[in-house]
Amino acid sequence: MFHRFTRAAAITAIAAAAAFVAACHHDHDESMHSSTSKNTNVAMGAINDKCPISGQPVSPGEVSDYKGHTVGFCCAGCEGKWNAMTDAQKDAFVAKYSK
Repeated sequence: MFHRFTRAAAITAIAAAAAFVAACHHDHDESMHSSTSKNTNVAMGAINDKCPISGQPVSPGEVSDYKGHTVGFCCAGCEGKWNAMTDAQKDAFVAKYSK
């Protein structure tokens, strides 16, 4: 009985983690992935040029402030996933870009 519970819990945890880290599913116009998009976000103060959730280029206007740092996202859905992350996960991401 315990093994069934453990297996079910593990499968549920893996499925939840996969859903959390999966790339966001949205349609972007190709112009949003141009180098102009990157330059716009750098000018907007984003510390990153790739979304911390999907790895896609960040989109103009899709930014959030975190502990004094502006973090860019590819879409609003990824910003929601960012908000669900722990502070430790967010701190680790910000640390990569704020050296």
